[in-house]
Amino acid sequence: MLDDRPQDPECIAAVESAARLCAELGHQVSAARPALDIPSVIDAFVTLTGAEGALEVAESERLTGRKVGPGDVELVNWVIRVIGHKRSAADLDQAFEVMRRTSQQVALFMEDYDVLLTSTLAQPSWPIGAGDLSAGQRAMLQVVGRAPAAPLLAAVVKQLAGEILRPMPNTPLCNLTGQPAMSVPLHWTADGMPVGVQFIGRVEEEGLLFRLASQLEGARPWRDRRPKID
Repeated sequence: MLDDRPQDPECIAAVESAARLCAELGHQVSAARPALDIPSVIDAFVTLTGAEGALEVAESERLTGRKVGPGDVELVNWVIRVIGHKRSAADLDQAFEVMRRTSQQVALFMEDYDVLLTSTLAQPSWPIGAGDLSAGQRAMLQVVGRAPAAPLLAAVVKQLAGEILRPMPNTPLCNLTGQPAMSVPLHWTADGMPVGVQFIGRVEEEGLLFRLASQLEGARPWRDRRPKID
């Protein structure tokens, strides 16, 4: 929902298949999405995640008594930590305001729906290390660390955030608004890899998701299915 770039056909097929299954089980299914200010939501998510990442790295340094370097954590976490250090208190306050406003918008949207169905990721599972930043993106990370000019910093952060969010555009919204959500493996690729679909519920209605999960698993069991391992 936070990225309009095309998703992998397997993820599209997973959503369509899940929607058909829900209809077969007696649920009313329709196409809809909340109207959101996507750029503001992304910026708020990146700011809040960056602040949390910077705090966690600082806490790790306090507990271990040694400095944490880029080689000590996954690269994406180091990018988040750098972004957190570069954002201001005013940026953080603005992010909280966007979070409050977006939560209200989603809550109003969900008054007309029990759940919202999306793909969990924008692409099937990828090998370990395949999501690492490219050489060009690593160069941009170096710019972030040195950039004194706010416009340049904003442009670089936007580019990096876009690449980080590209494979997972549908899950951050729930982190921002507090909506309960679940991912269920209803769809499988031809080579035996699960492709999750995400069901988003109303605030404090986790019970509905558990009941739906039970119904879905009863209709299309996944307990004994295992991905193929080479």
